[in-house]
Amino acid sequence: MFNSTNMVTGNAFRWQKGTKKIFEQISDKHASKAGAKIIEKSPKNSHKKYTTWQTESIYKSQIKQRLDFLLEFSSDINDFKEKAAALQLEVNFSGKWATYRLLDQPQIKNTRGRSLSKSNPEKYNLSNIKERLKENNIKVTVDEVLERYDEKIDIVKQDFDYQVTIENWQVDHKTEKGYYLNVDFGTANHGQIFIGAYKIDQLENGDFKVYLKKKDFFHFMNQKDSTRSRYIDGETLVRQLSLYNGTTPLKKEPIISTINEIVDAINFLAEHGVTEGSQFKHMEANLYNALDESQIKLDKIDEKILELTQIAKYLIAKTSEDPEEVQEAKKALDNMNVNSDLKYRDIQQELSSEKLGRKILKNKFDQTVNEINQFNEIKAEKISENNKKLR
Repeated sequence: MFNSTNMVTGNAFRWQKGTKKIFEQISDKHASKAGAKIIEKSPKNSHKKYTTWQTESIYKSQIKQRLDFLLEFSSDINDFKEKAAALQLEVNFSGKWATYRLLDQPQIKNTRGRSLSKSNPEKYNLSNIKERLKENNIKVTVDEVLERYDEKIDIVKQDFDYQVTIENWQVDHKTEKGYYLNVDFGTANHGQIFIGAYKIDQLENGDFKVYLKKKDFFHFMNQKDSTRSRYIDGETLVRQLSLYNGTTPLKKEPIISTINEIVDAINFLAEHGVTEGSQFKHMEANLYNALDESQIKLDKIDEKILELTQIAKYLIAKTSEDPEEVQEAKKALDNMNVNSDLKYRDIQQELSSEKLGRKILKNKFDQTVNEINQFNEIKAEKISENNKKLR
């Protein structure tokens, strides 16, 4: 039963864009808690919706991802075409511009290769692909390529920007598909957010690890006032969850994933006996570029930590009993464009998160540099041994 008139205000219920989706989520929450069946959308409807919202940019991203992978692990143009077919990518080189289409997606219109790279429109055209493949000296079977590509996609899906620990009391209830978490947004704004089970691991002590990306979106459902419900991104949710229990979220810099991916690709080449040549040097160059980017990021984090430390100092000064000190602190914070509502607790948590994230990035940086040095030493020894044999 649903009353279309608010019993408190007397206002009539307004049906707006997005209302249906919001009420479906509220209904699903109560149904899951009561053990009732949740009405699933039929494949036909979900497919129709999928083809509606799936934009051309998403197709381009997926096509580019597969093409870049094929450029790394194909030996010639025929091998490229064979592996493209295995990755469900239709390739057409008959026209002036190469065109591509995803066969495992509801893509109807072909995508021209020139639209995949603004800086180099020719990159995915036939002539450039042939030239690029000349650098490769690796022989990888179609089955190996499929297996490796699937592994890469799984890694991307499981990757995260933030890891935050939540306690058992923060979980309202669990379903087969995920968890409803208790979240507060300000005074008297209590509700739940649903997070898929694939983003949460339960620990032995009963707590949970939640893995989120900045661009993840969740619907916060206020328990008593639906007008206060809202959509929030992953970064905001991490902040709220950690404020709720006082824990420090782990922030993982995206460049770490880039380094891991490049190192993994280099190891794959080495396993197939490729430690020289243009292909290997290309991956090495990518790794060195990633390390340079890591150093730049470390410098930026240091600047951020310094800034946050200054803000924290002024926020403490704002609570001083000395009026002059308070006035100076307010002026300094105003000059730094700091929100007047910001609390010391908020900045302290962000500061701790930045320091923890920096530590992880620095460890990855140092570890990668050490591995490169060890590899270069081994390679130098092999070259020296080969030179001795030739004498």
